[in-house]
Amino acid sequence: MSNSSLAQYHLWTSKHSGTRTEKISKIANHHMAGNLSRSAMESIIRSDRQMSCTYAVYTDGTIEQFVDEAYRSWCTSSNWCDQRAITIEVANDSGEPNWHVSDKAMASLINLCTDICKRNGIRNVTYTGD
Repeated sequence: MSNSSLAQYHLWTSKHSGTRTEKISKIANHHMAGNLSRSAMESIIRSDRQMSCTYAVYTDGTIEQFVDEAYRSWCTSSNWCDQRAITIEVANDSGEPNWHVSDKAMASLINLCTDICKRNGIRNVTYTGD
């Protein structure tokens, strides 16, 4: 198992459940519900909040990694999902009702998802919306 070489920054957190019990077969993308900067996201990761994600993609397209892909992050509130998924939080450059994601963030997200799929043998990608 490896991590993406696309991540420009790493802030390793202990907020994970250790080694996965399932093979990586999913990607769980989630929007941040805000245009969080690196420092804001890092502040959340360092806080007492019991949450983490594998990667974050910021509005400028920068990618940061918090949890090694070998470990289960605390992202979706679903052990079943988090054991199988690489979890990605994506910054929004506008708010409700559309929660727009910038073109740079979207391009980086697509590149990151492609990289994850290639490295983990994920051949069929289906958007489920949940």
